[in-house]
Amino acid sequence: MTATESDVRAPDVDGGEGTVHCAVHSSGETPDEEAHARPRVRTREGSDESAQSQPDSAPPVDLTKPPATVTWSDRIAEAAGKISPPDIWSHDRPALRRVWASAARGDWTGPDGAPRRAGQIYALAVAMPVVAVAYMVAWAAERCSRMVALIVLLILLTQVPPLAWLV
Repeated sequence: MTATESDVRAPDVDGGEGTVHCAVHSSGETPDEEAHARPRVRTREGSDESAQSQPDSAPPVDLTKPPATVTWSDRIAEAAGKISPPDIWSHDRPALRRVWASAARGDWTGPDGAPRRAGQIYALAVAMPVVAVAYMVAWAAERCSRMVALIVLLILLTQVPPLAWLV
């Protein structure tokens, strides 16, 4: 008898959601109790099945050569690339959603813990407000009419006593 895992994980099938169901390939064969006792969790060697599908564009992996050694100059170059100023001539800046996504789920630290929480607090308290104000100033400065309207608004706000302290 030859049994393989199927990808069916329906909640209405025996076992509920997340269980693996086996199917018999030949209708003449009867299922063996021992084969269904515990589902197979690994793929068979020499089969075309894989645990994770890889895109066709993924580079081939050569397991015969040792992994590349990371030198200090590689680390310095990577750090310099992360702190160098952005190319503002040809690239847009990320939206606030991406700023938060970097703090919430970025790969700069582990999935949770104190460093992740500190980064999220920093993003909420400092980065996102500063970025939002800077984006508004940049938006106003893009067009002369927007800048004139902003200057007129600020002058009018300074004339209203309760709002003058905001400006």
